[in-house]
Formats: sequence, C-alpha cells, structure tokens
Amino acid sequence: METAIMLLAIFFLLVLIAGMLLFAATAFLDLVGYLVADVPFIPIPRYVVEKVVALAPKKDGVFYDLGSGEGRMVTAVARAYPRMRAIGIEKAPLPVLLTRFSSKKRPPNAKFLFKDFNNVNLSDASFVYMYLLTKVSYRLEPKLTAELKPGTRLVSCDFPLKVRQPDQTIPLSRGNNKHTLYVYDF
Repeated sequence: METAIMLLAIFFLLVLIAGMLLFAATAFLDLVGYLVADVPFIPIPRYVVEKVVALAPKKDGVFYDLGSGEGRMVTAVARAYPRMRAIGIEKAPLPVLLTRFSSKKRPPNAKFLFKDFNNVNLSDASFVYMYLLTKVSYRLEPKLTAELKPGTRLVSCDFPLKVRQPDQTIPLSRGNNKHTLYVYDF
C-alpha cells in the first residue's frame, strides 16, 4: 500500500514539474514572439471573429490576416467562404506552433505562412484583417496604401491607422470585454 502511495506521489510530482516546464516554455516563446513581432500574442474573442467574417466585402478573392496568431480568424473566414483563399501570416514562434498543432482541422482553402508580413506582397488581397499595436499599424500604413487595390477592405481591431480615416467604426462588447473595429475601404 505504501509503495502505491509513493508511486502516486511521484507521478503527481512529475505531472506538476511537466506543467511548470510547459508554462515556462510557453512564456518564453511568447516573450520571444513579442520581441520578434513587436506584438504580443492575444487571442481574439469569438464574437469579434464572427463580426469580422460578416464584414467580408465578397465571398471570394484573397483574405490576409496580418499577424494571424493561432489561425482563428483565417480558419473562420476559410470556413465561411470556401471560394476565398484565406492566408495567415505570422512570424512569432508560439502562435506558429499552435497553428501547426491545429492543422488537422484546417479547411483546404486556408494557408499559413511563417513570415514577416512586411515582406509579403498584398496586391492580390480583397480583404485584410489585422490586430496589431499602434506603432506597428502606423509603420504598416504606407505599405497598405501602396499595395491594396481599390475595392479591398481592411479591418483593423482596436488600433486605427495614423493618416487614413476609417469608413466605419464599429464598437463591440461582451460584458467588460470591449473592442473596436476600424473598417477601411480602399
């Protein structure tokens, strides 16, 4: 009986140590991601995803999620619009790993690139989404202005562009969780 209790205690101790190591590794990868990407990994709530999906200007074309995180938005757009190519671009390691683990549930029209979105040509985009910090949005605005063609819709969550004024501002909230979508029609 004492041996069984001892083995159970060792098992729980090993599980605790494994959990602490996993937490430390996750925190480390998130910190590396922030240093690499200038943006922390913050998953967006489902109600925001649903609203962004509903804002698609058409049901086909090419959708880009700049800083796609774990792929939640790309997957939702790809499922809602099977004729639209949905492309997520992410350069932080933790979200990329999460995307790789969830790849079995990925629709065939969804694709993820482990790249810096500053080095991806967006001229074929019909719909673009981003949830980036102010400084990153400001730095990205000239690229967006140069590459997005007329008719392309950009939706920025919580952080507007510096110069261009939004065509729509959509406040969203659930309880204490508040977000604002800034919609730009190029």
